Amino acid sequence: MMNFLILVFVASAVVGLIKLGYSRLSVKIKKAEQAFENGDFQAVGVILKEILEADNNNIPAKYIKAKMLMNQNQYLQAIFEINSILAIPDYRDHVSELDLRTNLALLYHETKNYEKEIQEYKVIVAIDPNSVVANERLGEAMFIKKNYKVALDYLIKISKLVQEHDCWTRIGICHYMLHNYESAEDYLLRSINEDAENDEARYYLGSINYMRKTYTDAIPLLELAKRNRKYFLNSSYLLGSIYYEKDDYELAISILEAGLKDLKDKTEEALEYRYLLACAYEIVGRIKEAIHHWEKVAFDSAGYKDVRDKLDSYRIIMSNPHLTELFSTNIEDNQPIIKEVIALLQYNVTSSEKISNSEYQYKALNIKRPNELPTLVVYLKTTRDLSESYINDFQRKISLQKCKSGIFITTGTFSPRIKLNVDAKKEMSLIDAEDLPRLIEKAHQKIERS
Repeated sequence: MMNFLILVFVASAVVGLIKLGYSRLSVKIKKAEQAFENGDFQAVGVILKEILEADNNNIPAKYIKAKMLMNQNQYLQAIFEINSILAIPDYRDHVSELDLRTNLALLYHETKNYEKEIQEYKVIVAIDPNSVVANERLGEAMFIKKNYKVALDYLIKISKLVQEHDCWTRIGICHYMLHNYESAEDYLLRSINEDAENDEARYYLGSINYMRKTYTDAIPLLELAKRNRKYFLNSSYLLGSIYYEKDDYELAISILEAGLKDLKDKTEEALEYRYLLACAYEIVGRIKEAIHHWEKVAFDSAGYKDVRDKLDSYRIIMSNPHLTELFSTNIEDNQPIIKEVIALLQYNVTSSEKISNSEYQYKALNIKRPNELPTLVVYLKTTRDLSESYINDFQRKISLQKCKSGIFITTGTFSPRIKLNVDAKKEMSLIDAEDLPRLIEKAHQKIERS
């Protein structure tokens, strides 16, 4: 019985000592917290040293230490300290997991360990789905990673959690990237209503209007966005494309030339940009400039679109002065010499019509038989090898225009087989790059004599 009483006494004494120890540690923790709040980090360090020497896994003390290390910008050590707390099984009994993980996410961000930062925010959202900080950061991270579908979910959540949060632009861009253009337009317009100087929203709205071909709306938006260096190049490309499609090639060239200095070669954007500029140069007859940019494109991407074919064709053209003459001016400026060529074929042009920037159509009467039905003449300015489909299409035009026959004049090339088939039918004549230079030379001789 005496032994039992002694054991009870000893046990009670031990429990009392433990409680006393915990009580003293609790007091020290409070002192450390107070010193931390007061910014007395030297005192914090002394107190924490005493606590951790007595109990190396004291969670409140370790957390204060981690916060102090954060305050002193010792981020890696702070990360180690928080992760060591998370490794202790009962840490949730002493500190808030949300607080721990929020601080850990911030530390990973500061040390540019973005993957781990995102992992922490995903854990935070699982604990607290309405965490503004976590949803905001996850939305931003997914947006930067171009994971627009996931980013959109987080951004919409933020817009509901924080009424004043300015996330309309990013939501609009996410919808744009996911090809939801109507939704994109709604959010981008909201963004501009809140910030009239939002160039990012202007650019994407301008892009939507460009795709819709509502150029009247696109042009002012892109002109304003172009003032911002971030959107200067892309806006210039879209504006150049618009004016190219509107046949205002000189203005397209002027806009595109201004952006050349900002191009980063060997990018898809640079290839598209130079190709468009070269095509505009080609139409206005500035062939040397066109070739220069096509060569740059071919150097960076040999198989890009039809660049190699264009370069091969223009090498042949530039070696022939009469073809060079045609390609060094626009199609309107080609008209005097083409009409002289038609005259050499014993026809008088009675009417002419521009079909496109590469095609003119004429009606002409045979000089010797002026009372016959007119002949339809087409002039096609191209560098391509022409297929039989061009002949079939021309034949239909002859019939529709109620003409007796047709003459197809082109700077392109027909195959010997196509020429032979056409000669056999005797309903039309073909004059291609093989025959045209000789006729142009004769036309010039005639002009010089007259």
